[in-house]
Parts: sequence; C-alpha cells; structure tokens
Amino acid sequence: QSTWGLHSFMASTDARPALESRLQQMVEELIARLKRRQLRGSFNVANETLHLLRNVVSQYRWTTTKDLIECLRDIGSRLENAQPIELSAGCMVRRVLHIVRLEHAKAVQDTPAEREAEPRGAAAVEARTPKGTLARFALSPLTPRGSVGSLHAVLAEDSDFAVDLGQRLNIKNAILGVINEIIDGDMAALHDQIADNASEFVGTNEVIMTYGYSRSLRNFLVAAAQKRTIEVVVAESAPSLE
Repeated sequence: QSTWGLHSFMASTDARPALESRLQQMVEELIARLKRRQLRGSFNVANETLHLLRNVVSQYRWTTTKDLIECLRDIGSRLENAQPIELSAGCMVRRVLHIVRLEHAKAVQDTPAEREAEPRGAAAVEARTPKGTLARFALSPLTPRGSVGSLHAVLAEDSDFAVDLGQRLNIKNAILGVINEIIDGDMAALHDQIADNASEFVGTNEVIMTYGYSRSLRNFLVAAAQKRTIEVVVAESAPSLE
C-alpha cells in the first residue's frame, strides 16, 4: 500500500503544470507560510494569494485558457490543503478563475465570426447561450454546484461547457487588468465598505459576542457604535490571545 501511495504521489507531481523556478518558489513559499501559520488573517491571506495569482498569470508560459485554468486549479488545491480552515485563499482562486472564464467568453464573442450586430459584453454572452453551456461556464462559477461545497470540487471540475478552451486568445492583459482593479480597488477599500453597512446589520441595544481579532470586525463595530447603542463581548482566545 505504501508503494501505491508513492506511485500516486509521483503521478500527481508529474501531472502538475510546470512552473518556472521563480514562480514555483513563490508558490512553495506561500504554502509554507500557510502551513506554519506565519501568514494569518483572511485579509492578509487573500491579498498574498491575489499577488501570487497575478504573478502566475503574468509569468507562467500559458498559450491557451485551458493551460492557465489547470495551473490555477492546481495552485488553488495546494493552497487549500496547506491551511483548510482559511477560506479566503480558495475564494480568491475561485474569483480569478471566474475572471479568466469571463474574459475568455468575451474574447470568443468578440471574434469576427461572432461579432455581427449583437449586444456586447457578458450580457450578450448570456443572452445567446443556452442554459447549461456558456452561461454556466462564464457567468456563475463562483458558487460550486449545489452548495458552498469544497474548493476541490470546483478546481477538479472538467470543462464540459460548449466553449473551446484550447483557443489561443490574447486575454492576458485583460485578466491582469481586472486582478489589479481588485487589489488596488476592492481590497484597498474593503474595510471601509464593510463598515459603511454596519448600521444595517446591527440594532440598538444588541449584545454582540466575537472571538479573536479582526480589523474588519473592529471597524464594523466602531461604525455601528456611532449610530447604535451596543454591547460587545470579546471571548478570550487563549493561548494565542489574538
């Protein structure tokens, strides 16, 4: 049985997309930091994951969308295995996969054979595609089928959609542009956006119990306290006392 396990490990390693040494080192470093709990906090993990994925999209020598998706799936599975209780890494991988698929769908629609006099963008793709094919492929990959499910199920799905992922499309810059917008825009304003909605979720004279430290939660509670009278109970998180 141990021999079978070794063969399985070697087979999975052989099937793994070949990254350049620098990229491989970056992936291994992030995995090691997650395993050792040197990188903590959902925001920090999400931010580091996005920067890694941006480097992969930019530097990995992929020629087709299928090559890139397989590479991102492999990295996503390895990050999840490194720290299964930290969900933000998997969420960021799923979001980047969504971006890749959507940009691929846009590029397919914008080819001369498909262009004609039709609406443009994601709305056009959704309007002219039967349900269960490209609509499922490009517009709703953020939620695994049936439930929140496991990231493994999302990353291991075969591409059974009516889109040729083997096409060579010039979508790298578009993908990088969207990832940069997330890093510089969404991530930078994340805490403020959450705090702005605090009063909608907290009522007057409520007692709120929380565990551990979170910058987002701290800003959320401070913003809520400016408009509501609340009491906050912070449970002791020994032995780390985070």
